[in-house]
Amino acid sequence: MPPPVNRLQRPEMEILNDNKVVTAVVVARQSRLFSSAASIGPLVPGEGETVESLWFHSSLMFNYYLVYKHKSIDVLQDHDEVVIDFNKGLAIRDTMSVDLGFGLWYNTISPAQLQDDIPVVRAIDVLYGLQTQLQDERPHWRHVPLNLDNLHFFKISAQEAAQYMPELKRIHNMKQGVLKASAHRFKMFQVSDLHFANGYVDSDTDKLISAGVAKESPDLIIINGDLVEFQSISRHQLTGVLLSALNVFIRQKVPFVVNWGESDYLSPDMVRSLEFVASLPYCINTIDTTRKIHGWTNYNYKIYADEEVLGVVSVLDSHQNNIKNNQINSMYRFNTPDLPIDTFKLAFVHYPLPNFRPVGKFAIVGDYNEKGPLNTSTDQTFINDFLMMGYNVISASHEHTNDGCIFHQDDSDKVLRSVWLCYSSVAGSQATAPDGFDRRLRVFEIKNKRLLSWKIVDGKGFHYSVIKQF
Repeated sequence: MPPPVNRLQRPEMEILNDNKVVTAVVVARQSRLFSSAASIGPLVPGEGETVESLWFHSSLMFNYYLVYKHKSIDVLQDHDEVVIDFNKGLAIRDTMSVDLGFGLWYNTISPAQLQDDIPVVRAIDVLYGLQTQLQDERPHWRHVPLNLDNLHFFKISAQEAAQYMPELKRIHNMKQGVLKASAHRFKMFQVSDLHFANGYVDSDTDKLISAGVAKESPDLIIINGDLVEFQSISRHQLTGVLLSALNVFIRQKVPFVVNWGESDYLSPDMVRSLEFVASLPYCINTIDTTRKIHGWTNYNYKIYADEEVLGVVSVLDSHQNNIKNNQINSMYRFNTPDLPIDTFKLAFVHYPLPNFRPVGKFAIVGDYNEKGPLNTSTDQTFINDFLMMGYNVISASHEHTNDGCIFHQDDSDKVLRSVWLCYSSVAGSQATAPDGFDRRLRVFEIKNKRLLSWKIVDGKGFHYSVIKQF
C-alpha cells in the first residue's frame, strides 16, 4: 500500500479566493523500496504541487500517484496551460489532450483562450471505492471512474464562482459560530446513529432524510454520532467512504455539523477524517489542531435574529463515552452573562450523561426502552452546570430505541431549575434495532418565544412537546 499522503484538504471558498487553476497533471511511478510522498512533488517542477495516491493501480513493486500543479490565474504566463476537463480516452475539439495512462486523458487550453464563462479545473481528489457508491453531490464537482481509483475534480468558471461565493461565505460565517434565524424562527434536525457500512447509504435512510428535509426545511442538521462503521475501513478508503455517507446531506443543501460517536473514533486517521469532512460543502465543522479540550468535535454557536441572540447551540464530543471538565469550562466561557435572559439553549452529546438514567417517578414524552447501565465516567454533577448555565435541553443519541424526552429538575441550591433530557433514537436502516422499528429524526424549533420538539417517521411528526416557553 502507498504511504499516506499528508496534505490539507482545502475548503472550496479558500480555493476560489486563491483564484488558482490546475495547470499540469502527471501520473508518477516510484519503487516501493524508495517511495515517499514528500519526494513526489518535484516531478512537476514549480510551486503548488498536490499528491494523491492511486491505491488500486499500485503493485508489489511500484506505488502510483497522481500529482497536479495549481497556479493563480493572475500569474499565468503564455507558455502555461489550463486544465478544463478529464475523460477516458476522448479528445475535446480546440483543446490539447494529454494521455496520463490507464486510459485517462486531460484537456487544456492556453491562458489566451480563458474566458469568464469557461469552466476550468480548480482542485482534484482521488477517492477509492465502487463507482456506484461514489456519486459526487458536491456542487461543481465531476468525476471520472478509473476502476476503484475515482478521479473527482472541482470544475467551475469565473462566472459560476461569483454566483457560488455568497453561499460559501454564508457557510463560512456559520463555521465561525454565527447562525442566522429567519423571522425569529430557527429549526434543527438531530440525525443520529446512521452506522453506514463501508459508506453505503441505503435507499430507506436516504428517503427518511430527504422526506424530512422536504417537509420541515431545517436551518441546521446535527449529525450526532456513529455516522460510519469504520472498523472495517482502511486508510485508502477513508475519504471515499465519508463522501458517500455525507452525500445525502450535501444534496439537501442544508448546513450540517458532524459530532463524533464511538464508531467514528475507529477511523484509521482521525485528523484526515475531520479535515475532509470540514472541507465539504454545507459542512460547518472546523478542526482544532491545538486539542485543548476533550475530543475533536466541540462547537458552540449563537443563533441571531437581527442583531439579538435568540439561541445557543452547543455540540459536545463524548469521546470514550465521557464529557470532561474542560468541556464544561469552555461552555461557561461561551455562555457569558450578557446573553439575553430569554435565550434558548440546546446541547447535543452522542453518549448520554449518567442523568439519562432517572430513578423514581419522572415525566417523559416518548419511549424509554433501554435502561441498562451506562458505560461512562462522566461526573453526574455536570447536570448542575447545564442548569446553572440555563440550558433547556440536552439531547443524546447512542441508544437506538430510546426516543423520549425526560424531565429533570433540581432545587438543591433552593432555586428550582429544570432541563429536558432527550433522545433522538436511530435514523440509519443499517443500524441495529428490533424488526419493524421505524427509523426516525428529532426536530427542534425556536418559534414565537417557544422551543418545541417532535420526531419524524415517514415524513410525519409525532410526540410534539414544549421544551421551553418565555
